[in-house]
Amino acid sequence: MLHMKEKANSNILNPSATSRLLLTLRPGEVVTPDRLRALGVSARLSTHLKNSGVLSSLGVGAFVRGHEEPSFASAVQALTQQLKLQLHIGGRTALELQGVSQYLTMGSGQTAWIFSTKKAKFPLWFAKQQWGATPRLVQTKFLKQCTTANLRTVLVDGFEVPVSRRELAILETIFLIGKSHRFEEVDELFESLTTLDASVLQTLLENCQSIRVCRIFLFLAHKHAHPWINGINESKIDLGRGKRAVVKGGKLDARYQITVPVSEVEPDV
Repeated sequence: MLHMKEKANSNILNPSATSRLLLTLRPGEVVTPDRLRALGVSARLSTHLKNSGVLSSLGVGAFVRGHEEPSFASAVQALTQQLKLQLHIGGRTALELQGVSQYLTMGSGQTAWIFSTKKAKFPLWFAKQQWGATPRLVQTKFLKQCTTANLRTVLVDGFEVPVSRRELAILETIFLIGKSHRFEEVDELFESLTTLDASVLQTLLENCQSIRVCRIFLFLAHKHAHPWINGINESKIDLGRGKRAVVKGGKLDARYQITVPVSEVEPDV
C-alpha cells in the first residue's frame, strides 16, 4: 500500500517534467495548460507546482514561472500560438515596431493596438492583467480579406508576435481616424513611410471596403509625394461617389471629396 502511494506521488511530481519546464521557460513567459501538457506537465503536476510556488497563476488558463512579471509580448504569443486566436498587433503599434522603435511602447497611458477580422475577445486572464500599456482590440472587416501575407513575425523581448506589415498598419491607423486617432497625428506618421511596397498597397486598396480609408490614404500619399505612389493604379480602387466627412469643421478637398483640416487644403490659385 505504501509502495503504491509513493508511486502515485512520483507520478504527480514527475521531476524530469519539472526540470524540463524550468529549463524551457524564459523569464516572463506565459504558458497555457495546453503548452504545459506539451512539456509533459499534467494538470495535477501544474497544480502542485502552483501550490509550491514554481508556477504562478495569472488567472484561469495561464501561468508564469515563479513570481516573475509576465511579458506582454509573450502573452500575445500565447494568444496566437497556444490559444490559436486570430489576432495580430496592428495600427500605430505595428508601425512603431517596424519604424519608430523596435520594441513595444508599454509606458503608462500608452495603447497597444490589436486587430482581428474575426469575432474574438481577450481571455479574462489577459484582460484583467495590469500591463504597462492598455491593449485595445479592434474587430473590423474593412478589408475583404486579410491574409497572413499581410502580416510578418517580429521578435519583441525575445518572443515572436504577428504584426501587420507597414502597408496594412497604415490603413488600420487611418481606419481609426475620428475614432481613436486625430487626422494630424496620422499625417505625421505618414511622413516617414517613404519605402512602402506599391504592389502590396495596390492589392490592399483594391480589397478595401472602406471608401473613406482609401480616399484618406491617397490624399496623404499625394500630399507627401512618396515615390511609391507612382506605382499605384487608382482606376482599380473603389473610391465611391459623394462627399465624406472626415474632419469636423474641416475644408473639402476637391480631388478626393473629403473634409480635411483647413491647413491641409491647397489655396485656390
